[in-house]
Amino acid sequence: MRLLETAPRILSYQDTGLYQLFLETNTLASLEHFIPVSVREMKENKPELLETLFTFINKNQNYSKTAQSLFVHPKTVRYRINQLKEQYAIDFQSPEEMLRYSIAIRILKVLPNHQVN
Repeated sequence: MRLLETAPRILSYQDTGLYQLFLETNTLASLEHFIPVSVREMKENKPELLETLFTFINKNQNYSKTAQSLFVHPKTVRYRINQLKEQYAIDFQSPEEMLRYSIAIRILKVLPNHQVN
């Protein structure tokens, strides 16, 4: 529920949407192959970039709202987004790429202790 970023409430199974895939998977570890190498690398070496990416996607790529959520200056968010573009060649204009990253990070967050091999 914490990943849905909604106020605490009771949801029906059908209302969990994408998360039904996670719930119906025999093991969460089988979802690991959906996590790109770049996300794994960020998790290990640059967790602040990973959290910025996740928040930026969730805040509809709004720098001010992302900065507010992360308790940083908007220029810090811009700097981190530029790092993501340069170091990982992330195309923030591609809806498919944003969806891929969003899903990958959500999978990462539901894995026990955020473990990725």
